[in-house]
Amino acid sequence: MPAAHAFLIIAGREVLKGLEDPRGDRALNVRTLAATRGPRYVLLATTLLLLAVIAISPIPLALGFGPLYAALAFAGVDLPIVVSLAYVWGDPIRRGWRATGILKAPLFAGLLAFLLGKW
Repeated sequence: MPAAHAFLIIAGREVLKGLEDPRGDRALNVRTLAATRGPRYVLLATTLLLLAVIAISPIPLALGFGPLYAALAFAGVDLPIVVSLAYVWGDPIRRGWRATGILKAPLFAGLLAFLLGKW
């Protein structure tokens, strides 16, 4: 579960980072989603990846993780993901960079949730 959480968050963040310089990527023939498909496609792909994190967040509760996990996972992982998605959808080109910064917090909070959540 920790690996799935980390993979999905990092993948979503990296896809979103493609919005930082799609023109430069095209000029250098770097094939990011932003350069080949455009910002709307990037937003959809990022949203699907990050919503998958939220969808699997309750699973560790069924595997014996307790209230500390729930608090860290929901407040430290899921909430920042929702905030970053709501923020970036308003203006993806100008807000993409800041949204990727917001997505650093869920990585750390997720790590803490899994390390401390059994207690």
